[in-house]
This record gives sequence, structure tokens and C-alpha cells, in this order.
Amino acid sequence: MSVTLDDPVAAQKICAEITTKFMEQNLQAGTNITQNTEDFLAHNLADAKAKLDEQDAKLAEFKRRNSGSLPDETQTNLGLLTGLNTQLQAATQAIGQAQSNKAYTESLLSSQEAVWKSAQSGTNPQALDQQLLKITGLEDGKFHLNIDGGPIAEFTSQQLAEGVNLATLPTPMLKQAAEVHRLTLRHNEIHFTRWRQVQVPLAGFKSDQVQSATKHLLAALDEEEATVIQQQRAAAQPVEHRYALTKE
Repeated sequence: MSVTLDDPVAAQKICAEITTKFMEQNLQAGTNITQNTEDFLAHNLADAKAKLDEQDAKLAEFKRRNSGSLPDETQTNLGLLTGLNTQLQAATQAIGQAQSNKAYTESLLSSQEAVWKSAQSGTNPQALDQQLLKITGLEDGKFHLNIDGGPIAEFTSQQLAEGVNLATLPTPMLKQAAEVHRLTLRHNEIHFTRWRQVQVPLAGFKSDQVQSATKHLLAALDEEEATVIQQQRAAAQPVEHRYALTKE
């Protein structure tokens, strides 16, 4: 985003104001989605529990009045009660999953809030993305920077004395950060696929075959997610790098 005005101070204020409005809307939208999801699942849980309690009471009264006389109806009620129990368990699991998603969303909102506060204070958000390399005492001239044996860029001795921001260059550190980001997206993809496309949609099916297949699928997704989390944590570990300057 850029604004071109004769007055640079006014241009900066306009940019900061637009950025602030955009982030405020993002924060509000994220909060609303999380709250709506939790409210929806909480309502379903309460509804399922109420139906279960109602069927429990009817079944108890039925057994008292017709103990052993209507086996077919008893079996039907028992089947209905089993189905409601399954729905209640699924709703309970969904509530737990929603709470986990809420915590994750809140962490994202917290990150966005930090950027928003920096915009409010007039701080350039790019200031958060800094990896400064500063070298003084060099002879005048141009130098080639290599990291881990690979060429990065060419700098003058004056630029190096003032400090160069490696975060904007194709360094091994940038590649590491990109890999962690890729694994984070993969983790989120598996996590939400498990909940939205498998666990909740299939929870109401009474077929033993469907429930068995669902159980195995959930276990496979949990295993896949655990593997990605392990890879994600390994990729985020600090790595030692070797820097080399060669004068032109």
C-alpha cells in the first residue's frame, strides 16, 4: 500500500490510518467467527443433552409401566438412546475442538494486534522483520557476502558499517523460515480437515461400518498431524551458520 502526496507526514498518517482500520476489521472478524462457532456448538451440545435426558425419562417410565411386555418398543427406545449418546459424545468432542481452535485463533489475533499497535504508534511494521549484520573497520571497497558457502549479495564497506538487513535477502535463514511456515500451513490443513470434514460430519452416522472407518481415519489423521508437528519443531531449531566476506 502506498500514498503519494506532497506532504510526506500526511502520507504517512494516511497509510497508518488505513492500516489501522484494516487490522481492526480483521481482529473483529476473527473474534466474531470464533465466538459464533463456540456458541453454535454449545447450543448443539445443550440440545442433544436435553433430548437425551427426555429419552432417559421416557425410557425409565416405559420400563416401569411395561416391564417385559413390549420388547420391540423397548429395543427401539434403546437404539434411539444409543444414537443420542453418540450425538452427545460428538458434540462434546466438537466443543473441545472448538476451544482448541479458539486458542489458536487468539494467538493469531495476538500477533496481528502487535502489528496493529506498532502501526498505531507510527512504527513501520517492517521494523519487526530485521536481521541486522554490521561490520566495522573494513578497508574501503566492495565485498561479497557468503553464508554457508553460498553467495548472498555484494556490499560496500560503508553499507556494512551502517548495517545491512539480511531478512530481505535470500539467506539460509530465510529458507528455514519458509520451511517452518510451509509446515505450519500443512499442520493447520490436517487439523481443520480432521474436524470439519471427518469428525463432525460423520458423528451422526449409526452404521458400524461408518463409525469403524471414521475411527481409523481419525487415527490416521492424528498420526499424520503428529508427524508434521515433529517436522515443524525440528525445522524451527536454531542452526549455526558460517559467514564469509571476500573483497572484490
